[in-house]
Amino acid sequence: MIQLTRKGLVSRAGELGELADSFARVHCVTLKQFLEPAILRWVARALETATFVPRVHDIEPPATDLWVSDPLIRGALLFLFNDASLFEFIRRLSGCGPIGCFIGNGYRMMSELGHRDSWHDDHWDGRMVALSLNLSPHGYCGGLLQIRDKRSEEILHEVANTGFGDAIVFRISAQIEHRVADVLPGAAKTAYAGWFKTQPARASFIRPSRLATNGFGFTGLSRTR
Repeated sequence: MIQLTRKGLVSRAGELGELADSFARVHCVTLKQFLEPAILRWVARALETATFVPRVHDIEPPATDLWVSDPLIRGALLFLFNDASLFEFIRRLSGCGPIGCFIGNGYRMMSELGHRDSWHDDHWDGRMVALSLNLSPHGYCGGLLQIRDKRSEEILHEVANTGFGDAIVFRISAQIEHRVADVLPGAAKTAYAGWFKTQPARASFIRPSRLATNGFGFTGLSRTR
């Protein structure tokens, strides 16, 4: 198991090689039970009372969803994912260059509100690798991540990331596009998604001493890496 914890990334020897082979072949891997259970429970509770704001993405045709605006949730997850051991794992998994930071956002897609995504590549602003963490406690139907060749439009890979706390990691490239397929009526899809980027450096916006007491409900968050 590869898991992001309060103390950084934990993994067992021998796991990386097989994952790296899969990533090279289909540009994507799934990491089961990626988030430490205590953190996952805290996030789930926080999302129950979170504020979700309608959002329109600047792609064609425009994609729509709901954005998690609560600064506590956003700051806590930003801190957790800007971890040096996670950066090293992503580099070894994907073969990407040096990572400056991870930038992510929480979002929700609901069929009842007509939320849609569109094909796009995200290949700008130093984005190299993407990660999406499933925060839907009871799963959802539809909402597959689809990856296709940009020129031929051939589907290269698709995956349903419905396990609570599971994550998918996938490549960002000018040659491939991705989208989230329509979520079907019923439970919403809630996730935290973002990109490992070349810049800015994480030290420029992460302040561990402040975030270490941000209300997670457990201790030991501050890091020295």
